[in-house]
Amino acid sequence: MKKGRFQMFKGCVGAVMILFVFGTASYAESLSEKENTFGFDSPFVSKIIKNDEGKIVSLLGVNAALGISYRVYYEPVRVNRFNPYWTTGTIAVLIPFLGIGADYLWENGFYAGVGTILLMPEAHVGFMF
Repeated sequence: MKKGRFQMFKGCVGAVMILFVFGTASYAESLSEKENTFGFDSPFVSKIIKNDEGKIVSLLGVNAALGISYRVYYEPVRVNRFNPYWTTGTIAVLIPFLGIGADYLWENGFYAGVGTILLMPEAHVGFMF
């Protein structure tokens, strides 16, 4: 492995570990107490939207590409399982995108997932707080 790629790999592993620690520290008694998300994801920072029963159904926020992202889960989010979703938004405020994916959410609010944005595969991690 080239030195530059190894440095990038170490940085990514470090970022995942930091998110895991903060995700664990942000523990709430239930997901119904979570209000926001932060992650290496689209959306980068978001507001959690809940249904009338207090279950998470979507996220609305700002992405790292200077745009807006909206993620809608097909069913209310459940812990310790994959939660499929579709997403839409903008890149650089003007370029629209669509995508699909799935997030695996742990009880502490930490999540990891895979998906597509503009037909390109992506992997992401983050936490709810």
